[in-house]
Amino acid sequence: MGLLLIASPAYAQVTIGEQKPPQSFSVLELISNAQRGLRLPQLTSDERDAITTAAFKANDKAEGLTIFNTTTKCVETWNGTIWINRCEGTPADPRDLYPQDKSGNYILSGKVCYDAYVTDWNTGENNCLPLNARTDAFANGYSFTYKFIGSATFNDLTFEVIDPNRLVASKSPSGSDLTLTFSSDVKTKAKGTTKDNPLKVVVVAVFKDNTGKVEQIALDIAVQDCACGCAIQTGTNTWLTFMCYNLGVPESTKSLTPLEQSNTFSTAVIADLPNDSTIYGAWYQWGRKTDGHQMRNSLTYSGPLDASVAGNLDANGQVLLPAAYGKFITTSAATGALVVWRTNPVDPTLWDSSCPGVAPALPQNPVKSVNDPCPAGWRVPTYDEWAAVRAANNVYYTTTWIAAAAGKTPGMLFTPVGGSQPTLFLPAGGFRTGTGSYSTANPAGRYWSSYGTIGSNNYGYTFQVGSGSSYPEIGGATYQVHGNPVRCIAE
Repeated sequence: MGLLLIASPAYAQVTIGEQKPPQSFSVLELISNAQRGLRLPQLTSDERDAITTAAFKANDKAEGLTIFNTTTKCVETWNGTIWINRCEGTPADPRDLYPQDKSGNYILSGKVCYDAYVTDWNTGENNCLPLNARTDAFANGYSFTYKFIGSATFNDLTFEVIDPNRLVASKSPSGSDLTLTFSSDVKTKAKGTTKDNPLKVVVVAVFKDNTGKVEQIALDIAVQDCACGCAIQTGTNTWLTFMCYNLGVPESTKSLTPLEQSNTFSTAVIADLPNDSTIYGAWYQWGRKTDGHQMRNSLTYSGPLDASVAGNLDANGQVLLPAAYGKFITTSAATGALVVWRTNPVDPTLWDSSCPGVAPALPQNPVKSVNDPCPAGWRVPTYDEWAAVRAANNVYYTTTWIAAAAGKTPGMLFTPVGGSQPTLFLPAGGFRTGTGSYSTANPAGRYWSSYGTIGSNNYGYTFQVGSGSSYPEIGGATYQVHGNPVRCIAE
């Protein structure tokens, strides 16, 4: 190898590979003679992110820094603002380009977790569950659709996909929808991964909002060889996947198995109910978003709120009045049309934009509303989904009622027929009445569906667990002013 150094008072030029001067525009010139290449610094995405500190971003001398990302298998260059992925000539992460929408008027809806269903884990191992307690995300195909939903106007919608592990074979945008088709070897790639180290895909929707501002919403997707939630079989090849916990539980509860939740002490004493969210979670009034009202000990506001009065509700039908915001709206009515937290009109589409507002009709094709309190990739279950769970009782699963006792949480365990490992636990944590008081009256576990009705009585329909032989039960028409738990279902 030859090395030639030419020095001057202002700069030095170097040639590596031949004994000849570099070009006048070159500081460093590499000549390989078709035998060698340049090996760039090798960093993973995590290692790259670790060096991208605030001081790094503020240093303009960092512009042009180039690495080979061993996670994405691509050359990446820092342009002073973001890392540019040279494989496709696009930003390494489009979320760095535009601010995240925080208006609450737009959501990106779709599945956020896929179980590759390869490894038959031992019970309790990695909290991933054996195959007989899980459902294969790709059993019915490899294509899945994501929907961009806005309650306010938008335009110039585009989708970008971050796919460092090459899991996606094709991307097909159509209007407000994006269809992802995973590669046929996605299950092989995900084999052995758990909740702690899933393979990742990110879908980013970039759009102009109703003010003309360019914003983005991102959906993080996990592909793992591990249960994505708590599954219930409802047909020969049909499973429904629920969250393993109620909305509003503390972070420490989210890692507990259904059996562990049933073996965690929770109070059955009415006086203590407002402070016991450990397993019970929060109490939502039907159709309301997460704004603080769902806290078990939230303050109350005497209602109902008249939707026809300016300033009471926002454009999405949610509480806007400062004096009532984040509070549990009460009513003094005992029966009839006024047993709601909002009137004039009552809106049956607050959680499901497709809900017709009449007595439940099957099937229901849900369209997740921006008010739905469940996180991205999850939604409030429909009436017919809860009905399918009820119909599967003693066919695909059996139930065990856990009575209130020392070291126990009252509620119902669901175990697959022929299995020994419960796959779902629905605690019976009482409910909050329309006056703001607390009740453990049987059934003590009422779970909201997204289905609401309007008319002489305004209901939200529930799925109910209790100690009697008729439970679990579906069809409970419950006043919308009541506070009940929400158990989200996977989209």
